[in-house]
Amino acid sequence: MKYHKFFLMSLIIILTFTKTVISETVILESEAKFLGKLSSKDLESQFSINVKLNGDIPLATYVSARFQNNQPKQRLANSLWIDWNERVETLQNNGFAPTENDMLIFDIFEEKLDYTFLPIIITISYLGHDSLKSGYYIIDQ
Repeated sequence: MKYHKFFLMSLIIILTFTKTVISETVILESEAKFLGKLSSKDLESQFSINVKLNGDIPLATYVSARFQNNQPKQRLANSLWIDWNERVETLQNNGFAPTENDMLIFDIFEEKLDYTFLPIIITISYLGHDSLKSGYYIIDQ
C-alpha cells in the first residue's frame, strides 16, 4: 500500500460552518486525490463530506489535518483533535459507518472554528480490504 502520499496530504480545514455538507459526492482513491479548494466564507458551523463507496466495505475511517502552523493533527472518534506523528499505523479509527445507500459520511467539524488556523488541508480516508483510499480538501479564506 502506498501511504507516503497520505502523510504529505494531511488535511487542513478550519472554518466557520452551520452544517455544511459538500453537495457533491466524492470517490476516494488509493492515491491521495485532490477533492477541491473551499472557502471558509462558504462554510457554516458543521462540516461533512459524503463519500461514495462503490461497494467497498470500510474497516476503519480516518480524518487528519495540517494547519497553517504545519502541525499535523488527527481527529478522534469523539471529535477532538490531537497531535499526529504522520504514521498511518498510529491513526485512530473515527468509526464512521456506511449508510444503506453505499455512502460514508465524514463529519469533520461540529463547531465554529477560528480563522487563525487557515489555510488547512483536510484529508479523509478509509481502509478497505485491500488498500487505504483517501482524498483531501484545501480550505482557505
